[in-house]
Amino acid sequence: MSANAVTLQDAMLRHQVLVQRLSSAEVAKFKPFLRQIDRAIRDALTDETITQMAKYRLEQLLNAVDALLIGIMNRFTQQLLLDLETYADHEAKFTAASLDAASTFDAIIPSPTQIRSAILSTPLSVKGRGRGSLLKPWLDQWTQGEIRAVNGALRRGAFEGKTNASMIRELRGSHDRNYQNGVIDLTRRNAEAVVRTAVQHVASVAREETYKANADIISIEQWLSTLDKRTCPSCRALDGKEFARGKGPKTPLHVNCRCIRIPVLKEEYAYLAEGETRASKGAKGGAQVAADLSYYEWLKGQPAWFQDQAIGPVRGALLRKGGLSAEDFARLSVDKYYAPLTLDEMRAIEPAAFKRAGL
Repeated sequence: MSANAVTLQDAMLRHQVLVQRLSSAEVAKFKPFLRQIDRAIRDALTDETITQMAKYRLEQLLNAVDALLIGIMNRFTQQLLLDLETYADHEAKFTAASLDAASTFDAIIPSPTQIRSAILSTPLSVKGRGRGSLLKPWLDQWTQGEIRAVNGALRRGAFEGKTNASMIRELRGSHDRNYQNGVIDLTRRNAEAVVRTAVQHVASVAREETYKANADIISIEQWLSTLDKRTCPSCRALDGKEFARGKGPKTPLHVNCRCIRIPVLKEEYAYLAEGETRASKGAKGGAQVAADLSYYEWLKGQPAWFQDQAIGPVRGALLRKGGLSAEDFARLSVDKYYAPLTLDEMRAIEPAAFKRAGL
């Protein structure tokens, strides 16, 4: 392999950018369904004033709206799942091709049936209420939550004596706020988070299945976090961490997580660059070291204002003046389960660092 050849980690990191673009394309597919939701609600409220309805008539209306929304949301999630299954096959093939190009080994591609079974049977890693859920039930829970939000707004509006026009404004949002303050816009934002997370889950599972199929050539997996001010505390602390194949925390770690786990090839299977020897490769820590800097090493090199925006002014000052290495700061930021620690908890562990930083 020539010295100019794209390394395994470069190929997969560049590909991760394309995964984000794919997520955006899938998010855009929700727009027609959102318009259908908007139309269904307005049509339901164009005739009889909801506050004047008898109780049984109100229940009939709410049930009819629920049925319309269930149909719309189910059509979207069915389309999304079909797209995700197709994408999963592509992701497995890309991962196998990347392993194949970077090694002396003919990489194995898991079967489409195996991949599709895995994306539906592997629990999500996201923190919070969705943790441990399977993909389809998780999507179903989301759609049910959005339908309940619309139903609740209509029921509350009827109880409070609001006009139909007032309830439409509450659901659609107001013109002066560009319709970004209504229940429907909240559904749009929730859909974006759900879709992006679902794409990341499928990408992660497809990669892991491919790593599993090629376990003989993979030494470890390394966690890489996106280096910007939106990176969450847990992902910052995980950046650069190495785990045995298939072990440790998985991506997506949370909703909208953009991290990736990169395979590190066993030395005997990795291609050598021109002029490189096994000894020189070993001295550098292996051919597939996925990043020169951990998140906090990178952040230490950023301007103070950026550090304060990324992690807050107190943590920013602690990073600059506390006398802690990037590795020590990462350890101090989270507990053993990679859950973020509060400032008080951090202070209790390292009071001297806070004192050095004048905090």
